[in-house]
Amino acid sequence: MTTSSKSRITSEQKLFATDKSVSVELGNAMAKNEFMTIDIDKGSELAYKSSTASGNTINLSKGRSWLSDITKPLQIELKNYNVTAPAGSIILIEQNGPYSNVYVLQGVATIETSVGNKDISAGSMISLLKSDLINPNTDLSEWIRPIE
Repeated sequence: MTTSSKSRITSEQKLFATDKSVSVELGNAMAKNEFMTIDIDKGSELAYKSSTASGNTINLSKGRSWLSDITKPLQIELKNYNVTAPAGSIILIEQNGPYSNVYVLQGVATIETSVGNKDISAGSMISLLKSDLINPNTDLSEWIRPIE
């Protein structure tokens, strides 16, 4: 599904159109169901992967999306790592070329990388390239910064 202006997709059954993905070419879009609200920026591509009793999974292949109103754990797949956002959290995710960025505005999100996992608390962000995760001794704490 593509959109050229702000659109709302609401349903108790589905978050996205039949192909389970959305690409926003102009403007922005909002997708909402009983588990989350996603504001998707222009130029973004987002796919809904799965929904289980324990949580939902989405994939951001490019662009930026705000995630809020999360009512059960949300797994987010980015190019360089995955993020788990628990219920009640508010986060901004970006897949900007080679960088995968996560900004935590409320709650705590956990990033899951090839070198380990790390909690990111509210008011903090992390930005990583795939090459930042080559060394198995990488200290993810060194990459966490306050949101400016």
